[in-house]
Amino acid sequence: MALGGVAVGLVVFVTIMGPLWTTEIGVTNQRFIFKRGLIWRSTHELQLRAIEEVNLQQDLLGRVFDCGRLRLHGTGVDDIGLPVLADPIGLRKALQDGMAAANQADLGGPKAAASPATL
Repeated sequence: MALGGVAVGLVVFVTIMGPLWTTEIGVTNQRFIFKRGLIWRSTHELQLRAIEEVNLQQDLLGRVFDCGRLRLHGTGVDDIGLPVLADPIGLRKALQDGMAAANQADLGGPKAAASPATL
């Protein structure tokens, strides 16, 4: 009887804590990727060109300890809310740099000036 209670307790524990054990956040040159979970995995991907807003939520203790939450608003998709992060301002800067690079790539990037041929 006690063994069954332990097994049920273990299943409840894994069910509750499984999605919270790992969090991966990545910014590439085209996408923002947010993965969460060890056993049950959920992923959210968002094109950097589709991000309209990146909002920072940081209270007084968050400012003291340099932690906070980011919420990303995109065009035509649901918002992505991130958990409490260390250095949220650094991630916001990386997102802004990636968004600028993605927009620059869409515009064709910087053009090299054609040099006149020398005779």
